[in-house]
Amino acid sequence: MPALSNIQKAKAKDLFNLYDDDHSGRVNVNELATLMRAMGFTPTNNQVKTIVGKYDKNNDGRLSYAEFEQMLIQENIAPHPTEDEIREAFRVFDKNNSGTISKTELKAAMMKHGEPMSEAEVDNMIRQFDSDGDGKINYNEFARMSGAAAKNSVRGKINWDDIRAKLPTDRTEAAKTKRHELYRRCDPNGNGYLSLAEVDKGVRDELKLDTIFDVKPVLMRAFQAAKQINNARGTSKHGPDYIEFAEFRLLLVYLRNYFEVWQMFDDVDTCDDRRIDVHEFSKGLKKLESWGLKHTDAEQEFNAIDTNRGGQILFDEFADWALKKKLDLTDDDDFNEAAPHPENNTSAHHADAASTANKKDDGAKPAGAAHKPAKAMKVRSNIDWPGIRAKLPMELDGAQKTKRQELFRRCDVNGNGYLSLAEVDKALRDVLELDAIFNVKPVIIRAFNASKNVQTTRGKASTRGADFIEASEFRLLLVYLRQYFEVWQMFEDVDSGDDHRIDLAEFKNAIKKIESWGLKIGDDDNEFRALDTNNGGQILFDEFTDWALKKKLDLENDDD
Repeated sequence: MPALSNIQKAKAKDLFNLYDDDHSGRVNVNELATLMRAMGFTPTNNQVKTIVGKYDKNNDGRLSYAEFEQMLIQENIAPHPTEDEIREAFRVFDKNNSGTISKTELKAAMMKHGEPMSEAEVDNMIRQFDSDGDGKINYNEFARMSGAAAKNSVRGKINWDDIRAKLPTDRTEAAKTKRHELYRRCDPNGNGYLSLAEVDKGVRDELKLDTIFDVKPVLMRAFQAAKQINNARGTSKHGPDYIEFAEFRLLLVYLRNYFEVWQMFDDVDTCDDRRIDVHEFSKGLKKLESWGLKHTDAEQEFNAIDTNRGGQILFDEFADWALKKKLDLTDDDDFNEAAPHPENNTSAHHADAASTANKKDDGAKPAGAAHKPAKAMKVRSNIDWPGIRAKLPMELDGAQKTKRQELFRRCDVNGNGYLSLAEVDKALRDVLELDAIFNVKPVIIRAFNASKNVQTTRGKASTRGADFIEASEFRLLLVYLRQYFEVWQMFEDVDSGDDHRIDLAEFKNAIKKIESWGLKIGDDDNEFRALDTNNGGQILFDEFTDWALKKKLDLENDDD
């Protein structure tokens, strides 16, 4: 493998520093194992020990960054840069914003990055990657030069029969049995529902469908569409953020449908920038007509698809349009399943989704047979605040840090170095044994969403993006769990109707309670309107939380 590109080096360095827990400039076996799992690999401890032994030149049982970089090159496991990282780097090289990098720009940028190149070396690099022969480097050529993962966009290489065979979507007993087994294997926590992270991992490790696994917009879109079904029917046990078994068949259908739509989108997107401009759309009109689009005015159709008026068609916009138009990618796949079209926030979608998913197949209950949610804990006198504090190691001293590291390891059942929402949820019950918080899902979701973005907002490179809790965000997660749980108790005290919302009458009746928590309220109506930010006439938990934390309310002095 050739030397790492500048982007790959920067990404590798960020990963190395992030998992060098003691900031020694070297990683030991445990740190390297966590780092490699964060990169998406699943080495055994023995394999990691072997790697350390192979590249540890001074035999101290640890790898320096130089040894780590050498290991990445020799083992051919360098981290691929993300599209955003490549685009940012391209902008740095392309000084005049021409859309291409000239010989002069390339030489100047390499000099600035501490890697001066001779004229001959620059010429050689351009010759190596200049596929269109114009003497310059365009974005696609730069992406290849930067070590980007190869893009799978050639339809002829896709084995549609294999995809169909691996997605048991039929309503036969045999397919249902396969779905049961597949769902069980995709649910490593055994908690009866799937997070996005578990679906993502399941597509790669259980279904072994790398062609779909490599296209994250398809995974995201299919997950978002399928997870709403039980919620629309009122039968969801875990809320709309997970895939339950009754939604699993439809998830498989959506994966197949959206993957087909992605191939159409990718064919029309000739610039490979994950958006389609009007020129590309016009050029792709014949292809679109071969997939079933009736002859139309290209510009008018483009404007109809471009719903956000951004001047370009994004995948979500294209997917909505393609499914409405019932486009079909030739007849090479023989796939006739029609999933409900996921129109967000429309009663028609909810009714259609409920109708489609409401089958005896896969154990779905009829509409109206919803599980009654467990009543949230409401009586403050029953809550052991010192016990909660003792179980959440939030302090900054060494002893608490050690407890957090051990706790994170026990919560990370997959051993991949990050926590999904499902893992956090399960850990509250099984590891922390905090049923009081486990039973209040709005608190868990709010704490998870608040802490999962911290690594990115600090300006550090997040190894997994903003959808997981990394080790460096774990302490803040514990802090937020404690804070939001306290706010939930206040919210529940005011919500006398137990409907998880506060109306004006409830708010006025609770003024004395609120004042006992530290806030003097002058005008009840004005304060209520200030909380009701969406002007819905009722205060939701998120609105109440923002307000309570801003006003620094404190639930008496029972919790220190």
